[in-house]
Amino acid sequence: MQPDVPGELTMRTLTLFLALSLSLFAFAGDTGGVHVLPFGPTTRTPVDVHIPMICGFDGQTVARVGNVFKVTLLSPSCILTIPIPYLHTVRLPGLLEVGEYRVEVFLAGQDNVHGSTTFVVRNAEPKPFEVHPFAVPTFGGGLRLRLTGVACGASCDGVTIQVGGVPATGLERAGNDAIWFQAPERREEGLVDVRVQVGGAVQVSPGALYYFDEPERSVFERILFPVLFATDGANGSRWRSEATLSNPKPWYVENANTLSPVRPCLTYPCGERLDPEKVETYGDGYPRGAVLLVPRPEAPELAFALRIRDISRQAEGLGTQVPVVRESDFSHGTGVTLLDVPVDPRYRVKVRVYMIEPLPQYGQNAQLRLRNTVTRATTLTRTFQLSAGGRNEPHYAELDLPAGAANERVNIHLDLPLDATAWAFATVTNNATQQVTIVTPNGSGLQP
Repeated sequence: MQPDVPGELTMRTLTLFLALSLSLFAFAGDTGGVHVLPFGPTTRTPVDVHIPMICGFDGQTVARVGNVFKVTLLSPSCILTIPIPYLHTVRLPGLLEVGEYRVEVFLAGQDNVHGSTTFVVRNAEPKPFEVHPFAVPTFGGGLRLRLTGVACGASCDGVTIQVGGVPATGLERAGNDAIWFQAPERREEGLVDVRVQVGGAVQVSPGALYYFDEPERSVFERILFPVLFATDGANGSRWRSEATLSNPKPWYVENANTLSPVRPCLTYPCGERLDPEKVETYGDGYPRGAVLLVPRPEAPELAFALRIRDISRQAEGLGTQVPVVRESDFSHGTGVTLLDVPVDPRYRVKVRVYMIEPLPQYGQNAQLRLRNTVTRATTLTRTFQLSAGGRNEPHYAELDLPAGAANERVNIHLDLPLDATAWAFATVTNNATQQVTIVTPNGSGLQP
């Protein structure tokens, strides 16, 4: 079925494309490791501030000045000879209204900011109408927006739409209660209201759209595709991954990046934009995994799939499914546990570990521990570090486990840096058949 998308999309110059899409996978606004949870707060979610510390203190004060919260930690006492990192959590008072916020953390008696972060609170209240996509590049990029919940005649006479006070153009009927219109350009990043007038009736949706240049963590959900590669393996195997993205909705979705590997592209979009009712496939370019940045209001509507297979043995099977990991599936501030993993010599086992921002402030060391499922004895302890991620990539480590005794199985426990946001999985590959079994976390990462 073809989507009812009118008109042609306008072009974008190569210079502006490079400025947007070649930026590293990073979010501006965090200093000192300070960040908020949930990562994507709304008007219905309390907001906690996480503050990594090595100093003790006697309570705190929280003052709000406009949309800036100033957290002051009282009577700080720092013992620098034996610093012991820990995490302090401060809940901001009340539920917050739609808007853009900043948190600044101070140590009492010091003028400099100890740490800070910025975030956006999205509107979760009932809306008079819906507008998609939620995220719009500041240059417009030829993006068509779809407004649902307002009737429009054949020519849309008598209907006006304003986006952040700017009149929208290109209004076209998109069904009994939907309208297409052109996204106006806007120089500044941030939330904007959308105002619709039909005759004498006016309706306003606060913070209906977010204009962006760089991805803001509270606006874009991180979705991990753990492996996207094409490579040769042991015993003549030829491994290929196959990723699929589906946008079943009748509107565009404007991601902040793409799963396409770097390639020449002269006009925007270059894979960031998912067309209505469209399925896209990807297969290579990110052997350490890729992180797709999807606007939070649209992320639940998208569907994903990822499969790896040995194409040298296609007659023996169609491959093994690998989880596509949504942000809520990552652990935050706890470890990761993988249960009942065989280390029999007939198999080879690889553990892959992923970490996304905010990055731990104190220490980057992680530890892997194996415990025999029968004796409960620790059979291996290994300290490791995750290497920095590149463009669109997570921080990453992979560890090959040594073979154990015949029929031996272990539980794998991963201790991660303080307040890390991480995920891991293990692949168990049969040396003879090359059949792959995937072991993923499910539940608490705490050790018994």
